[in-house]
Amino acid sequence: MLPRAIAVSPSGDRVYLANPGVLGSLRSLRRRRGTVTVVDPYARTEVARILVGRTPSGIAVDPDGERIYVANFSSNDVSIVDVRVAAETSRVKVGKQPWALACSGDRLYVANAHTDTMSVVDTDAQRVLDTVRTGRRPTSLVASPSGDCVYVCNNADATVSAIDARTLGTVATIEVGRNPVDMALDPSGTRLYVANRRSQSITVVDTTALEAIQTVQLSTLSNRPGVGLFGVAFADPVLPEPLAVGVSGDGARLLVAFWDAGTLAVLDARGGSRVSETQLDDAKYGIGPIEIAADWPNRRLYVSCADHALVTVRDEV
Repeated sequence: MLPRAIAVSPSGDRVYLANPGVLGSLRSLRRRRGTVTVVDPYARTEVARILVGRTPSGIAVDPDGERIYVANFSSNDVSIVDVRVAAETSRVKVGKQPWALACSGDRLYVANAHTDTMSVVDTDAQRVLDTVRTGRRPTSLVASPSGDCVYVCNNADATVSAIDARTLGTVATIEVGRNPVDMALDPSGTRLYVANRRSQSITVVDTTALEAIQTVQLSTLSNRPGVGLFGVAFADPVLPEPLAVGVSGDGARLLVAFWDAGTLAVLDARGGSRVSETQLDDAKYGIGPIEIAADWPNRRLYVSCADHALVTVRDEV
């Protein structure tokens, strides 16, 4: 199990991990199917493992908590999973290399990295309603709290597309840093935070004005060396390349996960100053945190970590 994506049920009693690794019967091995691991976060135990499509890379939970959706990167479809029976019930064909998902009401938005498109899926009818052109290589998306707008992070263009959910037209294209990989909205929906991996920065977007208003440049983390080719350690400190970003329940803190350093930093959302930083793994050269998920009502934060295939559980920061 090497989890890539993570999501939490609305009640907070289940955590879902999308695992691109191959598990299951001989028949499923030939088909190279991935899995979703269902975790009880309070007991910290695995309660189910569900076969889905090939190379699952994104996961989202239905607002009522009864279904989860899994973007299968290599089979170009989305698995629909009934959590009550812990089984895949159907699949919807989407664009090539679906990477990320966002669920809003009865719609599911799918970022198709290879075709530079977003599929709009009717989750009740379980079919694609429309396909929308985005920027190049969309890798993350998030819907506004009202459901009126969908923001798409375009990795190759270094932009964010703001798409009207009613007309499905692009209303703004916002320039951000290089290699944007993840986004998070504050609870009010007025600030969008974009993690720019190659620029080692966070871009703050005003969603009312639909423009970038601040860039938070991230400083070098520590003297902990990064990992080079064949596991050989670099002598220089690792660069602060953010892979995931989140926002605390009150909107006052930013949570930034750094892949090579294996750390989670807490920043002040208003000024960008660093509040704290926590090591998330025990390995000498950690390559770990991939994605952040939060259950703010129950004061819990989860981070999927690839190097040790575990969920790290923290109290709310």
